[in-house]
Amino acid sequence: EYTTVVHHGIYNRGKTTYHVRSRFVLIKQLEYEGKTYDWLFATNLDKNTAASYVKRYKKRWAIETIFRVTDDIRIYTTSTCALIRYFLFMFTCLVYNIWKFFQQFLGEDFTLANLKICMIIFMVKYGMIYPEHYDKFEKVAERFFNV
Repeated sequence: EYTTVVHHGIYNRGKTTYHVRSRFVLIKQLEYEGKTYDWLFATNLDKNTAASYVKRYKKRWAIETIFRVTDDIRIYTTSTCALIRYFLFMFTCLVYNIWKFFQQFLGEDFTLANLKICMIIFMVKYGMIYPEHYDKFEKVAERFFNV
């Protein structure tokens, strides 16, 4: 069961008058993947069933999540060299896909922050990196925690 609310409005900008239409779809207590949810969508689509709105927008949310997460991963540069910018973009995509790969095995609560920490620990453990200040940090930490 769902309810559609359509609001018509007029606004002026300069000498032009615009007629706008907003459509909101409220879906009450729809079961999705074993749980019951209330849903609210602002949309210009006119679907036949409540489930079709949810199915459509769940796909869109996944795409939006990809953009949001890759923004978090992205390595910022001031370079105008297309090759460097392309390499950094591809590296960002690689990191994102590595995270999603591990998330398939470790569950949805395996966040991007978890991946970063685990990768650092893994690389230190196997001698791939050795932080410059680690020895000094370890001595201070041992004194502080009485280890």
